[in-house]
Amino acid sequence: MALTPNSPNADNSMQALKQYGSYIVTAILLALAAYFGWTYWQNNHARVDTVAADQYADIQQLNEEVKLASQNPDLEAEAQEALTQSRSQLDKDIDTLVSTHGESVYAWQALMIKARQQVDNDDFAAATETFKKSIGHRFG
Repeated sequence: MALTPNSPNADNSMQALKQYGSYIVTAILLALAAYFGWTYWQNNHARVDTVAADQYADIQQLNEEVKLASQNPDLEAEAQEALTQSRSQLDKDIDTLVSTHGESVYAWQALMIKARQQVDNDDFAAATETFKKSIGHRFG
C-alpha cells in the first residue's frame, strides 16, 4: 500500500520529522565534527612523533659513530678533535630533542644515550643529573 499525503502514516512521519529533525541534524553534525577532529588530532600527533623519531634516528647514528671512533686507541690529533666535536654535537642534538619533544619516549631514550656517554667518560655526577632529568620527564 503506497503512502499518500492524505494517509494517516504520512502525517505521523511528517510530524515526527518536524519534531525530531533538528535533533537528528545536530547529532549528525556532532558526529562529523568529532570524526574530523579526531582525524586532525591523529594526523597532527603522528607528524610530531615522526619529527621526534627522525631526530632520534640522527642521534642514534651519531652515537654509533662516536662509539666506533672512541674504540680506536690510536687516534691522531685531528681524529681526536673530530671525536670531541662529534660528542659535543651529540649532546647538543640530545638537548634539542629533549627541549622540543620532552614528553616523547624518544627524549627519554636520547637522555639514556647521553647518560651512557657520561658514564663512559667517568662523569658520574653529570650522568646522575641526566638520570634525574629523565625521571622528571612525563612521557606520552
